[in-house]
Amino acid sequence: MRWIRQVFFIAAVFIAVTLAGTATAWAAEADGVGIFDPNTGIWTLTHPNGDVDTFYYGNPGDVPMMGDWDCQGEATVGMYRPVNGFVYVRNTNDFGVADYDFFYGNPGDVPVAGDWDGDGCTTLAIHRGGTLYVSNKLATGFADFEFSFGDPGHVPFAADFNGDGKDSIGFFDPLTARVYWRTTLTAGPPDVDTYLGVPGDQLVAGDWGQGFDSNAVVRAGVLHYQTPDGIVEWAVAGNGVAVNGKLATPPDDGLVEIVPVGDSITEGNPGEYTYRFFLYNDLVSDGLKVDFVGTRTGVCCDGEPADPNFDQDHQAWSGARSGEIAARVTASEAVVRPDIAILHVGTNDIWGPPPPGVVGADPSDPNPDYDVEVSRRHLADLVASLRRSNPDVGVVLSTLIPCDLGLVCSERIPELNEMIRGLAGQLTTERSRIALVDLDGVVALGDLVDGVHPGKDGQAAMARAYRQAVLGLLARSPLPDPIPLPDPIPDPYPLPVPIPPRPELGGPPLVEQLARRLDDIDVNGRAARHVRRARAQLQQALDDEHWDGLRADDVQIMQRLSKAAEETERAVERTDRDAVDLDELSDIEADVLGEVQAQAAVELADAAFAVGLCRGTCPPAAELLAEAEAAYANGSASAQSGDTNEAADHFSRAWAYADQAGDEALA
Repeated sequence: MRWIRQVFFIAAVFIAVTLAGTATAWAAEADGVGIFDPNTGIWTLTHPNGDVDTFYYGNPGDVPMMGDWDCQGEATVGMYRPVNGFVYVRNTNDFGVADYDFFYGNPGDVPVAGDWDGDGCTTLAIHRGGTLYVSNKLATGFADFEFSFGDPGHVPFAADFNGDGKDSIGFFDPLTARVYWRTTLTAGPPDVDTYLGVPGDQLVAGDWGQGFDSNAVVRAGVLHYQTPDGIVEWAVAGNGVAVNGKLATPPDDGLVEIVPVGDSITEGNPGEYTYRFFLYNDLVSDGLKVDFVGTRTGVCCDGEPADPNFDQDHQAWSGARSGEIAARVTASEAVVRPDIAILHVGTNDIWGPPPPGVVGADPSDPNPDYDVEVSRRHLADLVASLRRSNPDVGVVLSTLIPCDLGLVCSERIPELNEMIRGLAGQLTTERSRIALVDLDGVVALGDLVDGVHPGKDGQAAMARAYRQAVLGLLARSPLPDPIPLPDPIPDPYPLPVPIPPRPELGGPPLVEQLARRLDDIDVNGRAARHVRRARAQLQQALDDEHWDGLRADDVQIMQRLSKAAEETERAVERTDRDAVDLDELSDIEADVLGEVQAQAAVELADAAFAVGLCRGTCPPAAELLAEAEAAYANGSASAQSGDTNEAADHFSRAWAYADQAGDEALA
């Protein structure tokens, strides 16, 4: 990386004093980065807290801008259309038509947005043939003033370079990485003329948490900006043209995002708890709001864990070596932005292909390419990737648990562990601390189920050690090196109180049973007519081919079950209070409604999981999910008040919205 810093900031002394000793990440009041894809019209906004929004706005070929168009303190999107000289701005960052549009300039002009007079409102200037035409209003008309500055073909940008509350204009030459600017909106030579980054970078100017504007570059999805402690790298999502803006950050709700990273010891095998189960429940029991994050979920091989009642997201791949894990984490760094990462990485570096567990492989075969220095580089790359995702990430770096499959285990695991102990001390910083968890003595050979993978007690022991490190990082208290061993694990390990399980689905067997029960109901008059109608609706639902096991897989099934619930409610209302079959009919009404609610609840849970995987990149799915959740809440309220008809209708609509949300999220 070429960083020529001779005049990198206009007030170097002020900057050094202002930033010295700070340990704040990309702060909430900092700017975010917008990326506009000119081929698709998609905006991707990366907020300073790591949240990501995507939406369509503008046409391919438009020049993107961001500015505080309505003077409310937040940057929103705008477009300049070079083919006709029109400006289209929105006052919210979402899909829709322009809130305001006007003509300014000539076709082919190059726009730059800024607050030229310090009134808190963004307006436009256009660059044409080396002259800037500046307007202090968002309206068609003549420029308020003009001056000569900047070479044609260079990219203009705006920033408050001297701290006077007013933006001025600079230029960036992407072919040479030259950057130059004036601190006033006047003609003349540059006040600062230097180089930043490398040719091909995109320059964005903004406040990156320091409290003043400075320059940064975006390269290959990573923002690079300078601090007195060195260059900070921050992953940004999206592809296209980079634009800075003062994007709002949602308030901190106390949620702690944790990514478990590793191989099969982290991912787990079918029927195992995994250390993730114990750790999640331990941290929740500590009163923390915890969100395990990652692009993967569950356990290996499409299996089921021993107990699914925990947040199962992770970044772990069975059989993967440290280099593969580092590369895969890097590929998702712009969307997985943890507060804390837990790393148990390197066990597969000692084996030869294929990995342990593959039929026909001798797991004690050594990896002929094994090199502890290569593993060291991969772990360092992994930590660097996590810091691009969040410069303040806390890292729990653990030594490897032992294995018991021959000489390769007894020689290479200790060597890797010694390297990991040294690496923790080398890589830790005050801003992004590394807590070393030494698992020597925590998991014993007797805790292994196959010579490699820990059983339940070993998994629980790992979780207890990791819990101490996580709590230490969150408290920012001094961390002993290494983290002390936890108390001995009770035998048997006390399992936490389980999270309430998903509702039980009845599916076709229950529907068939309910239909038979209705056949046996003996009532007269209008009640009998409603019983027959309910029976017919259940039969139609049963005959529908769109069942996926016990799950309804089509809204028609839900609508028929809902109609059956409505008809049974009417039958109850029209049955004589002294009728022998009234209680049985009431029970059937409750069972039909319960099935409608259970189907909606399971569909809602799956939709929430799918939308969660988007991590803010599929707003239409999130909106549909919100509709589904609202409908489900209304259904629950109606059910409690005894209105079966109303409740069943709400649950049916909740299922439909959730189904759409899941499809949208996975599209």
